[in-house]
Amino acid sequence: MSRARRADADNSDVREEFTDVTLLAEVVATQQAISTSDFDLEAVMAEIVVQAQRLTRADGAVVEMVDGDEMVYRAVAGAARPYLGFRLPVASSLSGLCVTSGEIVLCDDSETDPRVDREATRMVGARSMVVVPLRHRHDVAGVLKVYSGRPASFAERELRVLQMMGSTLGAAIVRAELLDRLTREATTDVLTGLANRRAWEERVPLELARARRSRATLTVAVVDLDHFKAYNDEHGHAAGDSLLADCARLWQEQLREVDFIARIGGEEFGLALPGCSETEAVDVLSRLRTATSPLRTISAGIAEWDREEEWTALVARADAALYRAKREGRNRVALALDSLTRLIS
Repeated sequence: MSRARRADADNSDVREEFTDVTLLAEVVATQQAISTSDFDLEAVMAEIVVQAQRLTRADGAVVEMVDGDEMVYRAVAGAARPYLGFRLPVASSLSGLCVTSGEIVLCDDSETDPRVDREATRMVGARSMVVVPLRHRHDVAGVLKVYSGRPASFAERELRVLQMMGSTLGAAIVRAELLDRLTREATTDVLTGLANRRAWEERVPLELARARRSRATLTVAVVDLDHFKAYNDEHGHAAGDSLLADCARLWQEQLREVDFIARIGGEEFGLALPGCSETEAVDVLSRLRTATSPLRTISAGIAEWDREEEWTALVARADAALYRAKREGRNRVALALDSLTRLIS
């Protein structure tokens, strides 16, 4: 080999090594940015597909998650953007093969590869693809895929990039599950399975803000099991716990999906009823009293948002109404009217 040709070859090797080092640095920078950001799984998936497309020079990039026997496009970039939410069968797609095998899958030409869903690849414009598994503990929860409209567009370099990006996203999925579990534990009452006081104090302001934006109404109610301490003393704490759990279950059956119920004290519960007037809330409490009547009587205070007050003032009015109902002999519902309360039953 001539000296000039050897020099060209050496320069080519140096350029390739430089490119790989630069690429690795970009991938690591992306991983660090994601790991140190405020965590949101959807945002992480969106960032991953953008960077995966850029770093592999692909036409499109997708995160697909398993949903039953289908793969669902959960995050998209580039040419894949119009197909967010697209579904294809696990059993007959390259992505499904990646999930079931747990291995990276490379397709050089979707027109000749028998493993692909040819109708789907033609629709999204994927002639060649690389698919890597997203591991969730011991299972594969989905895949990260890049594709090109040209055959044989991907080589070892792109596989390495995608492996690293897939590892980042797989870790993010596990982290999301952990955060979700910790959040549930922090905001759930262990005994009844309802939301706890912390969740109540987070949810009511959100419901009030939503009511303010939509010019709707919001009514809250505070409910107390009558003479619960005496019941506990007579029957024991285990029986008292069972009573609380039974009431919580019965009440949940009487509420709409948009309604919110929380255990906010020992035998005290809070209800947030979006879109309900105080009159409609009275009907809700009537159903709750009927459902509970074989077990225990209840007292309640109801307050409808006055369109100006903050959530703490709204809940305070409902509390005041509850105490009025209890002072008047319990087994009653009271409405809060400004600074006054009115017994209705």
